[in-house]
Amino acid sequence: MKKLITFAMLTACAVAFAQDANRMSYVQLINPVVDDALDGPAVDISKYKGNAAFLAEWATNIETGHVASVTLQTSAASSSGWYTVTNINAEAVKVTKTGAYTNAAPDRVLVDSNRLKKYVRAVVAQTGSTNAVSAMIVFPMVSN
Repeated sequence: MKKLITFAMLTACAVAFAQDANRMSYVQLINPVVDDALDGPAVDISKYKGNAAFLAEWATNIETGHVASVTLQTSAASSSGWYTVTNINAEAVKVTKTGAYTNAAPDRVLVDSNRLKKYVRAVVAQTGSTNAVSAMIVFPMVSN
């Protein structure tokens, strides 16, 4: 019985702090939503450290004319001053899908977290058809 209680407590702690066995921190930017254009909510990432991975995942799509993207934006303020995050080559941090596809795993773009301000958000744009999409950013460290 003690083992069961201990396991339940550890599971609850893992869920409460949104970390996996590797101590990665998953920050949800957009919960699964069906929308052709969406500016996600501002998310404070100031306590997260280290280079991150920006992930987007779509539901299976059968429309050949489908074009979709999720772009990472950042700002020092939660309500204004948003701009698209770029990599060292000045390319937008964006995940794009076109045509028909199945999504076995989320698509990922690595992010230099030194390029991020206090807040981030995901911006969705879809044409041809509207498909369910979600986005998150994964950080390796949390400062206390």
